[in-house]
Amino acid sequence: ASIYSASKIAIEEFPDLAVEKRSAVSIGRRLQDPLSELVKVPPEGIGVGLYQHDVQGKKLSESLDFVVSKAVNSVGVNVNTASPSLLKYVSGLKKNNIEKLINYRNQNGKISSRSEIKNAKLLSDKTYEQAIGFLRITEGENVLDETAIHPESYDVALKLLDKLGFSLNDVGTNKLIERLNNVSKDKLKDELKIPLLCPKDDAFMLKSDCFDLGLSPKAPDIEVENNEIFYFNANGLLDSSDDVDCIKVEYMFFPGHTPGCSMIKISDCIFSGDFIFKRSIGRSDFPYSSVELMRDSLNRFGKIDYDMPLYPGHGEATSIKAEQKNLQFYMHMI
Repeated sequence: ASIYSASKIAIEEFPDLAVEKRSAVSIGRRLQDPLSELVKVPPEGIGVGLYQHDVQGKKLSESLDFVVSKAVNSVGVNVNTASPSLLKYVSGLKKNNIEKLINYRNQNGKISSRSEIKNAKLLSDKTYEQAIGFLRITEGENVLDETAIHPESYDVALKLLDKLGFSLNDVGTNKLIERLNNVSKDKLKDELKIPLLCPKDDAFMLKSDCFDLGLSPKAPDIEVENNEIFYFNANGLLDSSDDVDCIKVEYMFFPGHTPGCSMIKISDCIFSGDFIFKRSIGRSDFPYSSVELMRDSLNRFGKIDYDMPLYPGHGEATSIKAEQKNLQFYMHMI
């Protein structure tokens, strides 16, 4: 609290209060909402251990920022009470977006729904699509606005509730939670028309349990061709992209780690699976892996002429341009 009380953020929040009173306010706020208050403490002030100052400051700051960002986006933020310090960690939100939200809130009072954010044009279409799932509206017009469910999936959520014999009034109840924990996911997948997709060159792994992991063999519903594109809406897989509200899902073929290893592009981000990680790549020494294919894939990855966020199958997020800088090192790795 003492570190916060002397910070620029604290002075901006409470310009008329003495340092010790700012500390008292901060302690009280931590009892109300710990995450919202602790994000205001700079990385060098958190006291993570005796050897904290032996770590390079920039790397420590980057790592802590990433962890805080993951925590904030996992928990979500109350858009009506979140401070700029908290909102800056929401994926997709920039400084101008945060200023718009805060100004709108100050001028118009409580935001009552996620659709209000869209209708008031507080966020661009792309930013809304990326960030809205992390912004919560408590005690608003729609109980789904309190959840991590994206508005694009509300129709699917309503269908699921209906099939299970529940309604929006049951969201958050123990009765619904218990029912969901005991539901047959395979049966629901078929009823809701949610297909299992797998690159065709990797499908044999699902069909045969080739690594002897004790898994039940299961053929995918669709064996994806190299670089194939699909379109989905709330009703499932579409035959074409004629629906203006559809989501484009593009498979980008980069074999090596596995025969059908692919990155998946959705909207303005890419899920890179086990092909590319932050400052690393997938292994190519497993059964069915190929060093030759991995080298070819890395060469093609280096020729991508645009930048996008990359979300690996595990580990920290990165970007195309950031990992293109490491290609020569990756080539030496294999």
